[in-house]
Amino acid sequence: MNLAIWRQDLSLNSPRSANVYRLLAMTVSTCFALSPKLATADTIQPWPDVIIAAPVAKGLLVSGEIIGRIADDAHPSQLETRAQVGHVFSKKFTGWVGWVHFANYIPHAPNGREDQLVEQLNWNVAAAGPLRFLTRTRLEQRFIRGIDETSWRWRQQVRVTYALGGKKAPSAVLWSEPFLSLNRTAAQSHTLDQLRTFVGVTVPISPHVDFECGYLNQRIYRSNATIVNDAIPIILTVRF
Repeated sequence: MNLAIWRQDLSLNSPRSANVYRLLAMTVSTCFALSPKLATADTIQPWPDVIIAAPVAKGLLVSGEIIGRIADDAHPSQLETRAQVGHVFSKKFTGWVGWVHFANYIPHAPNGREDQLVEQLNWNVAAAGPLRFLTRTRLEQRFIRGIDETSWRWRQQVRVTYALGGKKAPSAVLWSEPFLSLNRTAAQSHTLDQLRTFVGVTVPISPHVDFECGYLNQRIYRSNATIVNDAIPIILTVRF
């Protein structure tokens, strides 16, 4: 990564930087203003997220990710850490395998823990003018503290982006991701275990750094209730 170019792009005195920061401020404020006041979601959760990916050999990648899901004192918070190794099969397909750890901080109860073995396939499906269509398929083997059985889950994200200008311009983003239980355990009582839907914007800060922010609606389906969370993901992605 050319740090001199990065520093120049982030300079507060440059016209491009001023436009980027103005757009980021407008995006975040709009996300908060337009968030629906759902009956079962009392607060909006910030979800800060940092992703770092780098090639280590021809066609071989490594990535690391840390996500905080921060709730108030009445709702669980979560810290997710993810490490993956990927292989680029072609311009359209990249496969990943990795390990994920979740630390769940539950108010007035013992903290929870979950580990996952994950297999993932990213597919750049098609492009049509400013539109791009992408999918991400994940198969999770979930090892949850206090539950003897392994929980198997399928996640299928469908993502659409719309470029708002040239190569350096922001893109509007829309994606949806159902989580489907493949077996029944104490942790998985519904076939549709969870549904996440996101709308936002991705801003290229430099050739190697992207910033993404928007509104995310999360629905978690349980036997006795549907839990609804409103979140503002704030995602910084660095690719070397």
